Amino acid sequence: MSRFEALRKLQSGELVDSLGLRSKPRFITTMVTCGAGEVLDICAGGLRVVSKKPSGGPSDQIHTLTVQSPWGHCNLEVRIVWTKKVSWRRFETGVEFVDPKEASGLLRICWDPLNGPAKAA
Repeated sequence: MSRFEALRKLQSGELVDSLGLRSKPRFITTMVTCGAGEVLDICAGGLRVVSKKPSGGPSDQIHTLTVQSPWGHCNLEVRIVWTKKVSWRRFETGVEFVDPKEASGLLRICWDPLNGPAKAA
């Protein structure tokens, strides 16, 4: 699958399986942050964030997350799906989009105008 085909599927939400879990591709981000920490990667169903402190456990509570990069920012409604401790003072958190269509704004701010979109993993 080409990177542009993957971007199209990401934007349309086609890459989320029947359980709501993400399937490939994941797009590795650079210079993208949010209030909880640094955004490691995004996909059609959510994103993965690394931080120095835990963001809390999984819950149905909806949070508003502001994601920002040098190319702009967008506000998303999300819920925490999982949190794991990677090392001392390093936690990863899986965040799910409440409305995946709303998350299409991430493509706009994760697109480096000089190097193209983030790398597909």
